[in-house]
Amino acid sequence: MSFTLTRAVGLIGASLAAATLASAAPATATPTSTTANAGSQADDTRGTGLTYDALVKMFGSGWVGDRTTVEAGLPSLQQMTKGSITNASRKAAFLATLVSESALTYNADEWGATYTYRGRGYIQLTGDFNYSDAGAYFGINLLGKPDLAKSLRWSAPIARWYWTVARTTTNAYADKHDMNGVNRNIGFAWSYEEATRRCNRFKSAFKYFTGSLPAKTICYPARLPQRGATDWYKAAGER
Repeated sequence: MSFTLTRAVGLIGASLAAATLASAAPATATPTSTTANAGSQADDTRGTGLTYDALVKMFGSGWVGDRTTVEAGLPSLQQMTKGSITNASRKAAFLATLVSESALTYNADEWGATYTYRGRGYIQLTGDFNYSDAGAYFGINLLGKPDLAKSLRWSAPIARWYWTVARTTTNAYADKHDMNGVNRNIGFAWSYEEATRRCNRFKSAFKYFTGSLPAKTICYPARLPQRGATDWYKAAGER
């Protein structure tokens, strides 16, 4: 799935077209003021009332979708707690992923794609098997009505489903600040720049929730895939 021209075959994946928050960053970062794993175990106090302005503060105005659409989806998006996305680490990873996939717009459609089971919704659900599995889980006919995946009713629940049911280890990766693991679970056509953007977005959101950057973040695989690779996640045994 993809919000732009890139697509991870058979998985969820996207990259927004330009760099944000920072240029290429090292795989781990230790800033001068940190709180190691802050928010990894307990709920923070700032995450239940997300606003458009808060999302812009986290990710920048150029990367969050239009106010009307984003605000329309916020009530359903904030039910991320139903997927145990409750602490700062998990929320930061979840939101960093969704802003990369769909600019946090519930009705995002894979740009330029015309195939039936293209990327749709917050997390850009892609592939007939994902539509089938999500539809079976929710009891809806996503194969027959794929546009339901980008509807206000189902976009956020499908994102939570993929995060916690289809890929059961995603929250655990987020707790460890392992954005490489999160990215493997989500999937996108590999580029160092895109992995860096997603990692930097995680750091920015984490700082918003906790007031400090994470002490250490895993951003990249130990061995970098070739640019554009769509099966790099297989080497990690995630599928």
